Amino acid sequence: MSFRDVRDWTGHSADPHDEQFGDIIEQATLETADEYDAMLVGEPYDGAVIGRAGAREGPEAIRDALARTKTHHFDAGPVDSVADLGDIEIPDGESVSAVQHAVREVAESIHETDAIPVFLGGDNSLTYANVAPLLGHRADGGYVTDGGFGNDEDSVGDVEHFDPTGGSREDDEEDDADEAVEDDDEAGEDEAANGDEADEGEDEQEPEDTDKSEKPADGDEAAAVPDEDTDEAMGDSDEQAAEEEDTEEIDIAEETDDETVAGAEEDDVQDAVEEAEDEDTASEAEADDEGEAEDNDDAAGEAEDDSATDETADEESDAAEDEESDAAEDEEVADDEAAEDDEAVDEEESGVGTAETVETVSATSETESTAERVGVISLDAHLDIREVEGQPTSGTPYRQLLDAGLDSLAVLGARHFETTTTYAEEFRERGGEIITAEEVGDDPIDAAGRALETVADADVVYVSVDMDVLDTTAGPGVSAPTPGGITSRELFRIVRLLASDDRLAGVEIVETAPPLCPDGRTARAAARTVAHALSVQ
Repeated sequence: MSFRDVRDWTGHSADPHDEQFGDIIEQATLETADEYDAMLVGEPYDGAVIGRAGAREGPEAIRDALARTKTHHFDAGPVDSVADLGDIEIPDGESVSAVQHAVREVAESIHETDAIPVFLGGDNSLTYANVAPLLGHRADGGYVTDGGFGNDEDSVGDVEHFDPTGGSREDDEEDDADEAVEDDDEAGEDEAANGDEADEGEDEQEPEDTDKSEKPADGDEAAAVPDEDTDEAMGDSDEQAAEEEDTEEIDIAEETDDETVAGAEEDDVQDAVEEAEDEDTASEAEADDEGEAEDNDDAAGEAEDDSATDETADEESDAAEDEESDAAEDEEVADDEAAEDDEAVDEEESGVGTAETVETVSATSETESTAERVGVISLDAHLDIREVEGQPTSGTPYRQLLDAGLDSLAVLGARHFETTTTYAEEFRERGGEIITAEEVGDDPIDAAGRALETVADADVVYVSVDMDVLDTTAGPGVSAPTPGGITSRELFRIVRLLASDDRLAGVEIVETAPPLCPDGRTARAAARTVAHALSVQ
């Protein structure tokens, strides 16, 4: 999914000294969003609205009114460093669930930037898509909480266990198994290597055996030579006896001499063979001595390795003792810091109700993009926790978020006679805080303080403004206008207090329906609400 309709911002005043938001807002992309403090994101969708349609035209109408609004705030000074990503491209003809899923994917990328997103709605059904990325695995069904408020990990069933670092217990077990397989493979390789070395040692000894077998062969050939000479001598004697019987005695004498010489040669060869065998025996003894020497060297090396291993174990033991000592010291320091933080929180809570303390109440932790606990403060005439029947609607976003694991929720400006008893009781049972429009009128600063107390344990805070929180006279252009709402001045003041919280993760303005407001006052009130939120960023 991509963005579309990125407008070319420009001011509308003829006075060069009148700096308007149209003069300072710049076009941006997700790649350049980190360069800005805040960024606008349009969500032109009203396919899930329960009441009257028209909110899909809200983003453009709010931008038009904001472009003509001056940037200067008397207390905060001029607003700057604001970007516009354009409108999220909403898929046509898709179910509400499909739209929520598509928008959520884009919202996840937006929340990963350093800029504070300001979503311009659109109907209230997309609140779920805007907040769900902050819940991480919980919104995927991977982490089940105890009814919507809290982190009861024991309630996890067969789903993947939630890990704030992005991993899981199953991943750790797989990693351990892989490491075990790798260790077995390495052991097998070592054994194979040792086997190869042994084979090489045997191969080196083979030539000695070959020499032993070859030397007796040479002796046999040498011994065979005198037999051939004897046969030849005997043949010659027979021929001479047949031809000259007179000379038989002379031939016999010659034959006797030949046999004597052959016997002497045979004795010499036998002596040579015995001498070679003696040399081979000496070589084997020498090789045995060398093998014993090598064995002694190996034993000495193993003894040295064992000694080195013992020394290493002693060093590791000493290092472990040092680490335990350091960990104990760190734990003492952490306990002292936690005690100081608790004292600071007690001091802040004791001052709730004054303009100076309401902006810092419950701001005990820094904002983190991967926070475990998420709190939402909704300025709305309704609770919006209807049950989902079939498809989500603009009346179900907080039911969806609570079921997904939202940790805390407060509603400011709720109207009497706008919610059924069943939903009101369930809302309170699940830990929600309801601050009525009358209570806001009595003391808007105290009302903001109560809302912040409700989300005191949250790591990040998201602020949602449904324009039907205004009285009908101030905001008629909404899907469900009713009398008895808060004033625009009360709205602006509360938004500034809430948006100044350091844990702020995003703001949204929803249910602005220009076709239902002929004079544009609702869009102008929505644009001023955006300006007040931007003034504290």
